[in-house]
Amino acid sequence: MNSICSRIFTSAGAVFRKPILVSSVFLLTSAFTSVAAAADPCAVFSNPIYQVINPKSQTNLLTPWQNEANSAATQHGFTQNNGTPFYASVTTASGLIAAHRLYNPITNDFIWMTNPNEIASAVQKYGYVDHGPNFYVSSSQNSCTQPVYRFLKGNVHRFAVTQAEQNALIASGWIAEGIKFYGGMPPTTGISDQFYMGVASHLGDPGRKSDGKTIGEIALTEMGVTSLRDEAGWDEVDKPGTTATDKFKIIARNGGKLLFILDYGNPKYMQGGGFPDTTAERKAFLEYANKMIGQIGYQNLAGIEIWNEWDIYMGWFDFWGWERPNWDAPCPDDKTDKPGCPRMYGKLVETLLYPEREGLNVPSLRQTAPGVPVIVNAISARNAAWTTASMNYLRDRNVQVDGAVIHPYVSHLNGCPGTSTAASAGPQVAVNCVVTVSDEVARDYGRRLPMWVTEVGWSRGGNRAVTADVQAQYVVEMYVRSRATGMVRGVWWYDLQDDNVADVSEANYGLVGRDPTDRARPGALHPSGQAFSALARFWADCSSVNGAYKDNRTFQLSCAGGTRQIILAATASELTQASARGATLVDLLGQRANVSPGGNVSSLVGRHVGVR
Repeated sequence: MNSICSRIFTSAGAVFRKPILVSSVFLLTSAFTSVAAAADPCAVFSNPIYQVINPKSQTNLLTPWQNEANSAATQHGFTQNNGTPFYASVTTASGLIAAHRLYNPITNDFIWMTNPNEIASAVQKYGYVDHGPNFYVSSSQNSCTQPVYRFLKGNVHRFAVTQAEQNALIASGWIAEGIKFYGGMPPTTGISDQFYMGVASHLGDPGRKSDGKTIGEIALTEMGVTSLRDEAGWDEVDKPGTTATDKFKIIARNGGKLLFILDYGNPKYMQGGGFPDTTAERKAFLEYANKMIGQIGYQNLAGIEIWNEWDIYMGWFDFWGWERPNWDAPCPDDKTDKPGCPRMYGKLVETLLYPEREGLNVPSLRQTAPGVPVIVNAISARNAAWTTASMNYLRDRNVQVDGAVIHPYVSHLNGCPGTSTAASAGPQVAVNCVVTVSDEVARDYGRRLPMWVTEVGWSRGGNRAVTADVQAQYVVEMYVRSRATGMVRGVWWYDLQDDNVADVSEANYGLVGRDPTDRARPGALHPSGQAFSALARFWADCSSVNGAYKDNRTFQLSCAGGTRQIILAATASELTQASARGATLVDLLGQRANVSPGGNVSSLVGRHVGVR
């Protein structure tokens, strides 16, 4: 085998031949050590460390550069992708130590060491070449670190983080050498800094009569939506004369991001059921995903959501001749799996991210959409048993994902605590459910993931209807309390526009109404749409929302122009005090005029108010 150490791949992708290896390492080391030290080591654990394995030699490569990991796979046989097991820094910082990369040209073994005496011994006694600092880690455990363990088998070393991977290595004859350093956990703080004001959309509708604006343009230019959640189904990929992704071009043109759902079956490739359950079907599904992402452009994506509501057999459509099982029925394709087929779902996720594990020579989602979050847990509501089974599968197989989904519809019984009083269950119950599921995911997966609330809403129709004004209040409260948790990446209200059907519950979740003279076209914004727009404008330049999501009515915002506040259901006393301090009061429900400093606050009493 040609040694991977005959080439060093820098973060810029340049290739250095072995004769200038020493100077290359010196340059990298100098760049690391010249950076000013940071006061908080946790703050600089921002670089994922990629791990790839050579299945033939069993050697592993750890690198902070994705292009080096990719080159190792394509050119040197490191084809097993173990994702990003831990984070580190590529600069020196207070409290961090240098992890040197060493290489043995006889055994082709890579090893990372932080102890100078151990490094000297490896060089002098065992023939290793010291390539200098590769990244920086911690020598001790703290709130943002996790132990990284080293294993030995013959003359080859491996590194592991998760208990599942440690167990697998020991079962395969590897000898545990203990904790060698502490790497950073994938960041979960600051998630709210990347918060999406999202809406679930159906972009195929005709435009508004008065000005021709499509529903997507209305959302992105008039309402302040930053992300639309939509799909181009697997069955659409082969339709003649159409490009299923053309409808998404409006999003990029208006500065938004698409949360792209990969979902549902295709009878051309599948037999007898709605889930891809064979290697051939999973391969075809991955090829569909790659084709759609290529057409959209990965840079236009907020995230990739694998399936929608798998746990209730979404995708088993009778128009393809597939009988949809009851939600609590055993998995039809695998009787050993649980209702909803959670392990089958985990296998699909694994194949999409690690196709080489099934012997497939197809680009993974990571290759097709580098840097785009891949989110899982495709549940219709809280389903603790399904989440446990699917996330345990991903944990045990060391499948690295970037977020978890929840649809906390709490106006009906759905497993979320507090929904037994369905008529009164509002945003507080929904956000509590998000936090509950986040805890369950962390327990079942082994680490906490950002939560993506990809559907939530309250209808103005049906036997659990809320009024239009209450729906508007719920919009503001849902987004504010969700962002205040610090663990939610975004909320996507379901849905953008009322459905073009009868006046029933499922048709009345929209922020935008239908044209009363032509129900095929969008009409005016409901009060909920006006509230969405007011909130989106108010905090568009704000980076964080602080306050107890469960108890507070007042939340502090850190914004480009200074500190602001949001007061939910503001009292006359609170408003009078804020106005007396010289603040401008902004009606976040979008239906009242703003109040200048010292003005009459009576019109805003009991409403959700922004204090600027």
